[in-house]
Amino acid sequence: MMNTLRRFATVKYGFLSLLLLILPIGELGSQVLDRSVARVRLTRTASIGQRALRSQVELYERQAGTSLSAEQRREVLEIMINEELIEQAADRDGITVSDEELDRQIAQERMSLGAQVSEEQFRLAVEQQLGMSYEDYRTELRKQLLQQRYIQEVERQRFESIDEPSESEIREVYNENVTEFINPAMVRFSHIYVDTRQLDESERSEAVGTLNELWEEVEAGDRSFSEAYDRAQSESALGSSDFGYLPQNDRQLRQQLGSTFVDSLFELEMDEVTGVLESNVGAHIVRITDKRDRRFLDLEDQLVPGQDLTVRQNIREYIMNQRLQQEFQEATESVLSQLRDEAEIEITESNLDW
Repeated sequence: MMNTLRRFATVKYGFLSLLLLILPIGELGSQVLDRSVARVRLTRTASIGQRALRSQVELYERQAGTSLSAEQRREVLEIMINEELIEQAADRDGITVSDEELDRQIAQERMSLGAQVSEEQFRLAVEQQLGMSYEDYRTELRKQLLQQRYIQEVERQRFESIDEPSESEIREVYNENVTEFINPAMVRFSHIYVDTRQLDESERSEAVGTLNELWEEVEAGDRSFSEAYDRAQSESALGSSDFGYLPQNDRQLRQQLGSTFVDSLFELEMDEVTGVLESNVGAHIVRITDKRDRRFLDLEDQLVPGQDLTVRQNIREYIMNQRLQQEFQEATESVLSQLRDEAEIEITESNLDW
């Protein structure tokens, strides 16, 4: 989780709390004046205050654990100016990001950290790892999406003309990284379970007791595993599901479920049904539905069992993403150069020092 959020912080370097100080002259006497560091005008006049710049600099310093030099402060200011220019240009051209689009992006960010990460856990991680409130995170992410959309719209032809990777390029990447395309040993299993994490001792004892009764029926032949599986779905204390594939070397799942539980699964045979097994999250009756040994993958193999993405498709996406990033960088430089030529920008150098 920390690494993903740090990537967000890196992308967002220089994009925090842009302060617009557009005050009628009659109100100035009643305001605590902020010292202007830069004034930017494309379609409207906006002032970037010293407070906003300091706030951004201090946020980055907390995240990086180091102080910024005067030159780096200037770089932060330049990025804030760029952000303001693109925001004004997008507003001028009617380019927006809706709340629904923002919510979808945040959902993707959260899911990229793992399906088990709740919304509350994600909010907490944002606050702890980025040093900003969740609302500020939403604001900054909206700005990032708006900037990306504006550049993609203005430079649409550039992005539409990106060449597809050739077969030789795909094979070259594969051959150079063949040892990276490997599936570890893994098992897939269905399980009937009790999640005990939110239960008190009495509730836990009762729920596990129900699970043991169900296992006794299966063991005695009075009920098949499939019948027990179906019954568990109608029991409020029980659950049943296809867990999917569990890689033997998945550290996160080992920590979540417990190494003893994970190792016991790899000792089972295909179609074997266990008695009640304890994990860190509850108790389970398990049936092994697939076992796979560690193996190197060919180009047409699925990258992850049970998913459609092949090694070939993964390499194609990797190459296309590299080309897209290069084009996006060049497009951004081109767009900003044009906007800076159109805009009026005034920097008060003396207010960069504090």
